[in-house]
Amino acid sequence: MKTSQLGFRISLFLATICLLAGFFVVPYQMESIKTFFGVEEYEKVMDSLQMPFPLLILLTSPQVFVVSLILGFTGYYLAKSAGFRLVFFENLVTRGKKAVLNANSVLLAAGLGILSGLIIQGSDRFFFMKHIPKLQESSPEFNVIGLLAGIFYGGILEEVMMRLFVMSLLVWVIMKVLRYPNGTPLPTWVYWSGIILAAGVFAVGHLPATEQLFGEITSVLLFRCFLLNGIAGIFFGYLYWKKGLEYSMISHMISHISSQLLFIPLFY
Repeated sequence: MKTSQLGFRISLFLATICLLAGFFVVPYQMESIKTFFGVEEYEKVMDSLQMPFPLLILLTSPQVFVVSLILGFTGYYLAKSAGFRLVFFENLVTRGKKAVLNANSVLLAAGLGILSGLIIQGSDRFFFMKHIPKLQESSPEFNVIGLLAGIFYGGILEEVMMRLFVMSLLVWVIMKVLRYPNGTPLPTWVYWSGIILAAGVFAVGHLPATEQLFGEITSVLLFRCFLLNGIAGIFFGYLYWKKGLEYSMISHMISHISSQLLFIPLFY
């Protein structure tokens, strides 16, 4: 099968899952507003919407589908050029081939996912709550919408964006700057640069939301933003590089599952 056909099939498969993820994005954002700002602020935001809430959800999902389709298709080409393996997804969309997961790699992904959940929830509960008054005003609770958004939006869409596209792009750019031919084995530092830079980009992308939630950006909030969003991104990036995109997705999903089902009930 041609590379373009494989790329389109894989990106279409992933984009279809992201379409489902799009249905949880807006509800989860609204739940976050209610948690951090209270019911009164939540109702103000709901009243200020320019369209019915269900319609907003319906319009968001196709946008998520299109974005993930484009990023997935482009990311596939970049990934193949930069030496990343996508055998699982290639087999998944190819008739007559089996897409098989490696048990040891699944365990590694699960372990790093649980560790990510522990770091995120544990650092908030036992460190940042002492230094950020806003965190003391409300405690996170188990949220079904948050769980589903974490699994589908975080586990699939964010991995398509940040690993398959952004990390592959960064490694590809370094490869081109250093004039490595396509298919040439790259030094380890090139991949680690892509891993760390992609995690940093993800953390920087959360700064506007952090400022909106807390009303300011302090050194503690900056540290929190990079720690909570960066550490997990490094874990997922390592899995993408060494094991494959499917394992970074599994790990990302498990980080949200462990947070919602284990660490939030345990710590709060």
